[in-house]
This record gives sequence, C-alpha cells and structure tokens, in this order.
Amino acid sequence: MQTSVARLFRLAEMLERLGIRGRLLLAFFGISALAVLATAAALYAFLQVGDVVDRITTDRVPSALASLQL
Repeated sequence: MQTSVARLFRLAEMLERLGIRGRLLLAFFGISALAVLATAAALYAFLQVGDVVDRITTDRVPSALASLQL
C-alpha cells in the first residue's frame, strides 16, 4: 500500500516539474491519441457496415428479385 502512495507522490512531483509547456504538450499528445483511437474505431465500424451491405446485395437481393417474378 505504501509503495502505491509513494508512486502517486512521485508522479505529482513530476507533473509539478513539467511546467506549463510540458503540461500543454502532454495534453496535446493525449488528445491526439484519443483522436487516433476514434479514427480507428470509426474505420473498423465503416468496414463492418461495408461487409454487411455486400452480404445483403449478393445474398438477399437476388433472391428477393427472383421471388418478385413468381
């Protein structure tokens, strides 16, 4: 328990020594990392939707058109 408290104090001391420039840079990198993660998630979702649309157009639509001609 004592070591985790000591680590927190060391982290707080490091942040105090960073200064405003370091804090702003750290915040910028953090926000940039979140933007990259959001882009990756959106790209993955977009690819999944594309796969579903392909499956619908190749499997479902031809059978629906064939049933209309009956």
